[in-house]
Amino acid sequence: MADAGGWSRRRVRGVTLVELMVGIAILAIVTGIAVPDLSRFVVDGRIREAAGHLQEDMQWARVYALKTDQPVYMQLEYQQAANGQIACSWVDTLNLTGSPVTTSPPASATALLNGPVMTQARFEQEYSGVSCLATPITDSGAIPATTAPAAGTPWYLAFYPDGTIRQASNPPVTSPSPALATGNVLFEARTNASAYAHWDVKYYGPGELRSCASSASTTQGNWPCALQ
Repeated sequence: MADAGGWSRRRVRGVTLVELMVGIAILAIVTGIAVPDLSRFVVDGRIREAAGHLQEDMQWARVYALKTDQPVYMQLEYQQAANGQIACSWVDTLNLTGSPVTTSPPASATALLNGPVMTQARFEQEYSGVSCLATPITDSGAIPATTAPAAGTPWYLAFYPDGTIRQASNPPVTSPSPALATGNVLFEARTNASAYAHWDVKYYGPGELRSCASSASTTQGNWPCALQ
């Protein structure tokens, strides 16, 4: 139909209520599929980041010992946090006599030289939803099987100038030379752990530090693992 000016008029068809409802339903379904995947991506990222943080702080201690020709000690602990996750804490310490400078848990300890410090409160804040605990190494091949420190009990590592990682105590025992240390720290989701990534940080006496993904939730750290 044309108007007086010769222009044709066309009826403009809008969206019906049924079509709008169908579109909303489709959007809800797509969103419901995407959101869980996004949540998993966020939690997996926190797990990897937390494991990487510990590995970097261990590497800091190792490099500082090599550079300054003196032992660097790391005091570690894991315990149940208020929010239900198992939170780790650690601190790197040293003094000129080669003994740890802290006797209190790292949650309240102060490190020298502005070295790496991770308190339990900071761990809970930065890595919410991530649990961290020491686990035994059982499937070890040539590496001796190890037991894990108990929750709430600090344990000490000594990074020596020769590159080795050794067991340490507070107060330290320097003679005879402390035994080489081997261990595993597992990072995983606080709840429904099997649905998310699992990440191990492993230390081996001759001087190796490794970080690797685990294929399934486990309380046992296998050795070796692929370097990451």
